[in-house]
Amino acid sequence: MTGRGKHPYVTERNGVFHYRRRVPRGAEARFGGRREFVRTLKARTWREAQAELAVVIAEFERLARPPEQIRPSVLSTGRGLEPSPLDGFVPSALESRIRARFAEQWREVSSDLAETAFRDVAGQIIRHQGYASSIQERLIAKDPEPDWLVAAGGILRELGAHPAEAAVLMRQVALLWGAAELEMMLRRIAYFQGRAGAEFNTSFGAEAFAKDAIASRSMTVEAAAKRFLSDPLREFSPTTLQQYSPRLKTIVEGLGPKKALRDITKADCRRLQEEVILQLPANRTKKYPKAPLMEAIQRGAADGVKVISPKTQRLYTEVLKSFFKWASMDDLIEASPAIVLRAPKGDNGGREHFTPEQLQVIFDAPIFTGCQDDRNGYARPGPARPRRHRFWIPLIALYSGMRQEEIALLRVRDIVREWGVDAFNLVEDRKAGRTLKTRGSVRKVPIHLRIPTHFGA
Repeated sequence: MTGRGKHPYVTERNGVFHYRRRVPRGAEARFGGRREFVRTLKARTWREAQAELAVVIAEFERLARPPEQIRPSVLSTGRGLEPSPLDGFVPSALESRIRARFAEQWREVSSDLAETAFRDVAGQIIRHQGYASSIQERLIAKDPEPDWLVAAGGILRELGAHPAEAAVLMRQVALLWGAAELEMMLRRIAYFQGRAGAEFNTSFGAEAFAKDAIASRSMTVEAAAKRFLSDPLREFSPTTLQQYSPRLKTIVEGLGPKKALRDITKADCRRLQEEVILQLPANRTKKYPKAPLMEAIQRGAADGVKVISPKTQRLYTEVLKSFFKWASMDDLIEASPAIVLRAPKGDNGGREHFTPEQLQVIFDAPIFTGCQDDRNGYARPGPARPRRHRFWIPLIALYSGMRQEEIALLRVRDIVREWGVDAFNLVEDRKAGRTLKTRGSVRKVPIHLRIPTHFGA
């Protein structure tokens, strides 16, 4: 397997991995006049290449930085730092994910160190101290190296976040990854000094890994649900949060709030769908406000109350599956027990379409044919022909199928022309308070030719 897809600057040539990168402008002299930095990673497999990659990257960073920016390092003593690049900003889920990545890489590196016979140990110590100093400088300046940003982007994508939408968070994650790189380098130095097994940054020590394991094992369904809804990586829209919160509350009650999340099985999820989701009475909280979940279901069946619609049943199942998928991606559980569930079948529960006759009644209203004014008199016949929201929103909806909120938030600059066709350009603008329902809602909707002409606009 090549390293191209694993690292942007790693290539494979004649079966051997190489690190290849353009030299920054103005730094050519420090690279011996070369415009490109190339180092062999002395490996034919990606696993072996990783052991040398951090060293080569640190060498590039050391040469790329002007000498006046490099301060004397405290690393010559062999002591580590306790870098805290997060300042409490990065969620614990990300920290544990980075620790897991670190542990995986360190196992491979330490195995390679033990299997390799080094001739110039003193030279290795000096070289690694220089690399560690370069990493330390980056951390002190809070200036993440590009490779750290690449790693951070991968971690965010694993957890379902888009790096472009979480730029500040990505920078913080990159700095924590840099702290992991520094810890890796310090442990290499300790190995060459005859102190194999030494740990420096407590964030990557045995105690931190033990806490991760304990927290994961003891996480209750209720605690996990709260963490799911408040996860900054998901960035629930207000509408989605309004839909998810009450349904997740019912799911938690059905599974058992104090039950350990790791103890939930596929059988539990099937039981929840069959005995709760498919049997839940409509408007349960209004009809039986003080009744526990299972009591409300039993009373609803006895009273002949209709159960929730197939559409709502599917929404409950979607929330359940989304919750456990998140938990597995967050390493709280091994795998999602809800993966076995299928969406309940039934009619779509959607609204009926307007008939042509009904549409004719709607667009024969005074607001379209002539009204008194666009305030209280919009429903009374008159000579005025206003062209504001009451006129345009139904008209655009008729010819585009766009959502009401999408139409109401349109601006003049959202009208674009592509291939000779005018279109509404639907994009998010969070600074202006404009959000879309889903990522798939970002699109261009052609403007029907009758919109500006049919009503004499």
